[in-house]
Amino acid sequence: MSQHCSNHRLSTYVESLFCGPANHIEDIGSYTVIFFGETSEGVFIDCTGMLIPSLNSNETHTDTVITTRYCLQSENHNNIKVLPMILFQLMGPHGNNKILRIYLPNKNVTRRSKTQPQPNIAIVKLRNSFRISSYCLPLCLPEQNEMLSPSISNCIFYRFAEFDHVISFLPLKMNILSHQQCKSTIRNVKIDSSSQICGEEQNDGTQLDTDYHKDMILEGFPLICFKNERAYLYGVQDWLQTTKAGENYKPVVLFTAVSAFINSINLFLNDSIADI
Repeated sequence: MSQHCSNHRLSTYVESLFCGPANHIEDIGSYTVIFFGETSEGVFIDCTGMLIPSLNSNETHTDTVITTRYCLQSENHNNIKVLPMILFQLMGPHGNNKILRIYLPNKNVTRRSKTQPQPNIAIVKLRNSFRISSYCLPLCLPEQNEMLSPSISNCIFYRFAEFDHVISFLPLKMNILSHQQCKSTIRNVKIDSSSQICGEEQNDGTQLDTDYHKDMILEGFPLICFKNERAYLYGVQDWLQTTKAGENYKPVVLFTAVSAFINSINLFLNDSIADI
């Protein structure tokens, strides 16, 4: 069963499945879904997620989303609804597409130590697929274990906030730090170079610790990088260090690297790995 990502008047369907068209990246909402719940008290947004290409699906639909573990691991999934961000903006919360299965990758498939937390990533299979259109597009995925080089300068960290029932996003251009640079910056905090990406803002002045926080949606923020005129989902926010360490301090963002789990994602989508 499928759902249109837009109604008759809004729809611009593509003919076949493709990922990450760069001409749409200025409006990240084309790639984003909203996880939300409805009660008698109103609508509550849990987190955002990014659409990715589906396995074993026809070429006009997608039913798979990547978000963060901390958004979904303690929720009653039966009460969570999922809607493309642009439809959420244009038509308000509606529909009844929900979560079918969730896969929370374990740190055993990484080099994370016993004292390090589980990877902050969740792969979600939806009950109904969304039809691909200019309002509903999947991001490309990197190759298994493909890590970003510090020389890569075309990466953007997107954060989302809700202001008076309108969802906005803040794009921040990021510098990718080497493992050594990251360790020297965050000092005593352990990081795993096989499953984490470290980045800081390119701008001299930071926007990472601003009043934007008070209205922020707390989970699901992506790191998107561009190569060969395509947009790739390389990471989702793990945590943010904002403790000031000197005059030239910049906040450092740790991302869970999507590339560490590509093989596991494929197995999950092929029903070869059990969900939670």
